[in-house]
Amino acid sequence: MDLFGEKEFFTGCNYWASHAGIRMWSEWKAEEVEKDLKLLAEYGMEYHIYSLNEFAGDSTKIPDPYGQPLTAYGECFEVLRVLVRKLAEKLDSLVEEEI
Repeated sequence: MDLFGEKEFFTGCNYWASHAGIRMWSEWKAEEVEKDLKLLAEYGMEYHIYSLNEFAGDSTKIPDPYGQPLTAYGECFEVLRVLVRKLAEKLDSLVEEEI
């Protein structure tokens, strides 16, 4: 797949902070994440952090429903649904170009 104008193979991974694992967001410690990322860089790991908006090519703000009424979660869901649909369409079009 020619995602970036060059014939390269890109791979990715999910990151969980070393201090919390899957509880990273509920036990957020920015200084620990910074230490992890510095350590990765020392080992030559290049990393890029992308948001769903960047992948989808859309600047729509994703609302944070935490602590809000239930309707806020529905509104957040709708924004995410649209962004995921845009991303799927973008990926589908890239696959079509390769066929």
